Amino acid sequence: GRCGDGSLPLVHAAPSSGGGVLTLLVLNSPSLDFDVATGTITDDEAVVSLSLGSFGAAVVDRVAWSDGALMALELSAPPVSPPEHLSAQLVVRPAGARVRSRAAVAMDFFDDRTWLRCDGGCDGPAGGGSTVTVRVGNLPVLLDRGITDQVDVRLGSRAVSMEAASFNATTMELRVVVPDNVCRSCAFSSGKAIVQLTVSLRSAPSVGVSTDFSFWRAPLITSARFDSVGTTVWVLFDQATDRAGAESGGSSLCSLLLAPESLGPLGGVDARCAWTAADALRIYLGPDATVLPLEGAGIVVLDGVISSKNGVASSVGLVAQIRGPRLPRTPQVQLKGPASIDSCSALTVRAIAASPRQMTFAWRCDNDAGLDNHLRTLTGPELYLAPGAAAMSTVDKEYTITVTATDFLGATSDTAVMAVRKTGAATPSFSLSPPSLAVFRDQPVNARIEAGFSRCAIQQAAMEFEWFQIAGPPVDELLASNLSQLAIPSHTLTPGAEYTLGARVLMSNDASKTVKASLRITVLQRPLVAIIAGGSSLAVSTAAPLRLDASASTDPDSDEAGAL
Repeated sequence: GRCGDGSLPLVHAAPSSGGGVLTLLVLNSPSLDFDVATGTITDDEAVVSLSLGSFGAAVVDRVAWSDGALMALELSAPPVSPPEHLSAQLVVRPAGARVRSRAAVAMDFFDDRTWLRCDGGCDGPAGGGSTVTVRVGNLPVLLDRGITDQVDVRLGSRAVSMEAASFNATTMELRVVVPDNVCRSCAFSSGKAIVQLTVSLRSAPSVGVSTDFSFWRAPLITSARFDSVGTTVWVLFDQATDRAGAESGGSSLCSLLLAPESLGPLGGVDARCAWTAADALRIYLGPDATVLPLEGAGIVVLDGVISSKNGVASSVGLVAQIRGPRLPRTPQVQLKGPASIDSCSALTVRAIAASPRQMTFAWRCDNDAGLDNHLRTLTGPELYLAPGAAAMSTVDKEYTITVTATDFLGATSDTAVMAVRKTGAATPSFSLSPPSLAVFRDQPVNARIEAGFSRCAIQQAAMEFEWFQIAGPPVDELLASNLSQLAIPSHTLTPGAEYTLGARVLMSNDASKTVKASLRITVLQRPLVAIIAGGSSLAVSTAAPLRLDASASTDPDSDEAGAL
């Protein structure tokens, strides 16, 4: 006989996906009561099933016919996955029978599912132009006709050309040509765009098989920025790259990656490049780097050096401007100079700031137009006025001098302020070093007076020094010193407090020749250290109360262990 579609039935074989009708011809089977018209087994207590071992069992649906010695049983073909050749067992027990009758039958459950695979992976460069070997299984084609006349290949909605390398009843091998610019309008994410690769029958387009085909775009630079200090440049890519063949974490010459017009401003041969991740490159600038934000060539990558991680697409013409840091670090600047000068002295005030490159300074005087006009001409870190300080035209006046520092990234410091008094009488010149301090409680405070004799033609004598308190919690007992140096032991000052101390210098032969200055001390605080006994996780019972012990927590700024 034939199946309902006119095809010949399979013998001892069935599709692993299930479906269809499986007919078992049984010789000498125990008799079963069934409805002759429908084939339904009428005895509810009868057992008729096909055991498939670890794949379970299928129940017989009906008796197709029986002539006494031979019986035809029908059941729905069960799914068996993965496909396997196995020995099934028919079990028959009529109602009232004390034992079950069994018969073995060999079954070959074959893979009938259509499938599609690409040799080397279903992917290609976004620009197209590649050839992909595609293998398709179990697509029903006629062996006496050419494959190109029977199947259609599409990438997304676009038909693409192909040729058949080989085919048989179950498998075909196709050479698919990916057209140029086929993915021009694709939406890429992390360098990849996915479209459907479909192989289907021309005569029945709904009969076919599809899989994801990945188009890979060459890596692009999404960001090139200085770090907050300006000593390195972070280059981020839109996808994982092949790291130009380098290992993660190791540094190498940037000349292996970057074009000469880019390399020079980054520090030339002294610049180093290190991949911190497959999509992140860190450039350590050389000591002679001149590169500035949004100026010059920026980052220019050598063609073909960097590819997608799978090597499918290589970058050509990869460039990016270097931008300033997202969170620039504000420069810190201090002023160091004498608190006073007399009419015979020169004035030298230095702006002290840390930066990997030269900074620009803006000097001002807030309370004297003549001095302010002179200071506005200065851009370096030092203010110098020749002996007599002619720009400070008024004697016995305190001049407020300010400065701001701007680094090469464009970040500007807060304004540093100091007062310098110009006296009409001859007085010593002196300054405090450092001009201000920020310390923790467990750090000592050390400061000193740097003093010099007046350049005026007066009799010189010994200098006397005094320290005194202006503001803050009382520490007067620590200031009873007539030395030019001040030392406050650690664990003395109060965390979170601010102190203002004064220093005075006078000539021993003339107490009227006196100058003074102030020193500001900020005492910093560390965060509390919280410790819960038992570690970062605890296993507790729902039947017992929960107790947490944080008694081991400490205050790093306290002299008493565990004091909170």
